[in-house]
Amino acid sequence: MSRCVLQSSSSRLRASTSGSTLAESTGRAKKSKCNAAQQILASSSFGSGRLKLPKSPLCDSHKQSNTLTTSQNCKVTVVACPRKSRGLLFLAQYAKNEYRGIGLRSAGICCSVVAAALSLSCQHVSAQSSVTLGGMTDISIRYLTNDDAQNDGRFFMANGAVINSHFGLHGTEDLGNGLKAVFELENNFNPQNGSMGDSGRLFDSAANVGLSGDFGAVTFGRQDTPLFYKLITTFDPLTYASYPENSWLPWALEAGLAADNSIRYIADIGGLSVGAMYSFGGNYEISGPAGFSGDVPGHFTAGSLANLLLSYTTGALDVGAGVQQLRDNSNHRQTVFNLDARYSVSDIKIYTGWLYSQDNTGLIDTLLAEQSIPDISRIKGTDRIDNGPFGGFAWQVAPSALLSTAIYYDHMQNATTATGALGSGSRYTVVALAEYSLSKRTEVYGTVDFNKVNGTAAVELPGRSNQTGIAVGLRNFF
Repeated sequence: MSRCVLQSSSSRLRASTSGSTLAESTGRAKKSKCNAAQQILASSSFGSGRLKLPKSPLCDSHKQSNTLTTSQNCKVTVVACPRKSRGLLFLAQYAKNEYRGIGLRSAGICCSVVAAALSLSCQHVSAQSSVTLGGMTDISIRYLTNDDAQNDGRFFMANGAVINSHFGLHGTEDLGNGLKAVFELENNFNPQNGSMGDSGRLFDSAANVGLSGDFGAVTFGRQDTPLFYKLITTFDPLTYASYPENSWLPWALEAGLAADNSIRYIADIGGLSVGAMYSFGGNYEISGPAGFSGDVPGHFTAGSLANLLLSYTTGALDVGAGVQQLRDNSNHRQTVFNLDARYSVSDIKIYTGWLYSQDNTGLIDTLLAEQSIPDISRIKGTDRIDNGPFGGFAWQVAPSALLSTAIYYDHMQNATTATGALGSGSRYTVVALAEYSLSKRTEVYGTVDFNKVNGTAAVELPGRSNQTGIAVGLRNFF
């Protein structure tokens, strides 16, 4: 998707959208043609460091005013420019004072400035940098059977079925010679009540900064592990479901999916992708009873996480392999191996994968238990093994309709029962998801899922040995 670029010089201001012309040259504009421009700019809001733009015939009418699509289908985003950049916001703040700024006088601002405002991307001459605010609001109505020890059903409102509602800031700054500074700040939230996804932190999904260039990208902070990042972008048929009844396999076996206090490297070399990470500890999702806080004097690797991923794309085939090792504060370990493949044929994508975990920390028992289990100190060192194949497909039935199915399976050994004994068991989940796009930003969906457990896995469901879930939802991207 192309981006509109605002270009400025000492004598003119014009907008370009991959070669399309949005307005006449400023030099030829007549003062009589500025009436509409004056009305538009005068009615705009320049407060709080942001420019609100009215709708324009140049843009699709269904788009909101701060995310516009030109007649050339060029999506642009309104962002704030520092005053020192002498960008359009600086110009707009002087609009009511005879339209002075960037070398333009009175009527010289005219038609092309308004056209540029309507295709604003706010990339100024002094430094090619941008900050983008984006995200998604997704809410669903869900019903679950056998959702307590008395096998009662539950009807409730929930977050999204596929990915949690979230918003975030993503920024880049061009440092020259192909080097860029990048940052990411992202927060999950609960649209059903307006609360934060995690009341204890502002950016629970991501908070990192780094450098990118021809060598790849190195980032520091809280971020997805390479194993999880590749899984959700390429190899999971549901792109990682957010209901715990659907996402239990990758969430538990991959140790919480994101890592705090981490250094991550990602690079694409032709069809080969490389990802590596090291975390110093304090991984949030697992920092409680399992003892993964890290930062233990004299124990450099306490609470640490190390992750390595390789994937390759050739034609319609994608393949990947990864390994991850997590240590607790007592040097017990959880090791995960992962193999994945995806094949595209016509409008169908076929997925298959395998997750294998060997856990001496008690982590998996703790994360998956819906019923009471013994204290974590009693189940460390039990050498639990999980063998988890998964697969599915996604079918683009029509440009606006997508059907997806997935099955997740786990055979476990040395898992902990409610009484503290060890045993074997299995669990599988089958999911069907139908999504329909009402526009480029708005979708509706319906989903059905079924869980079945036996043996030691019985503690992973709250009631009977099976559970069915049904949900419908609405999501909007912004």
